[in-house]
Amino acid sequence: MKVKISCSFGSLVAAVLAVHAAFAQSAAPDTAFLSPAKAQALAVYRQAVGEQSHLFNGPAYINHSKHYFRDHQFFITDSLSEGAAFYDGAWHTGVPLLYDLITDEVITANQGALQKLLPEKLTSFSIKGHTFVHLPKDSLANTPLQPGMYELLYSQTTKVYAKRSKQPQELVEKGQMTGFYVPVNKYYILKDGRYHPVGSQSAVLKVFKDEKKPLKKHLNAQKLRFSKQKEAAIIEAATFYDAQQL
Repeated sequence: MKVKISCSFGSLVAAVLAVHAAFAQSAAPDTAFLSPAKAQALAVYRQAVGEQSHLFNGPAYINHSKHYFRDHQFFITDSLSEGAAFYDGAWHTGVPLLYDLITDEVITANQGALQKLLPEKLTSFSIKGHTFVHLPKDSLANTPLQPGMYELLYSQTTKVYAKRSKQPQELVEKGQMTGFYVPVNKYYILKDGRYHPVGSQSAVLKVFKDEKKPLKKHLNAQKLRFSKQKEAAIIEAATFYDAQQL
């Protein structure tokens, strides 16, 4: 396992602020929203109490991947990358993170050891410019979704989520075991308080049936093909629909 910190952090800031706005009623204020004097006072306080120590109360992470697999089970990279997490009621920035797509576990580093973040304390996290939110069991009753981490792809009146995962595949080549991971992405639209699984253009048009004809025309004009650009098409459909409701 490589353990290094990526230096790329620019696009992450915008994602962190977007999630912060979504949880503004329950989250402690981020320094970006405070006056310089208050922000400095908050920074001094956080340093004094060692706020980052809240991250290091989870169990050790055990990597169960097999040595003969060609690739890895993590999101984007198997190297720790600088990110941010809303954890245990507070924002933590500049945190080394990994996201295991097999176990749905978010991992950080503590003095060289890998530790899991406790899902019941993890509200959201951002890594590599992608923002994920934790959807707990009590919010998903009578829905097709399972509790866990979902990437928030679009968030206005309607919301679009992606469930990222990987499926391990093993095979024998020339008498030797080998394996690889197959990415699996499932998409959901949250509209009027209901989660709708959307794996095809017809499913999306059904969710937005009151704007079906103009939406279909718009997607055709944008030359978005669900077979090759499913994610972009779903986001564009939600964006167009919300704009029509203004």
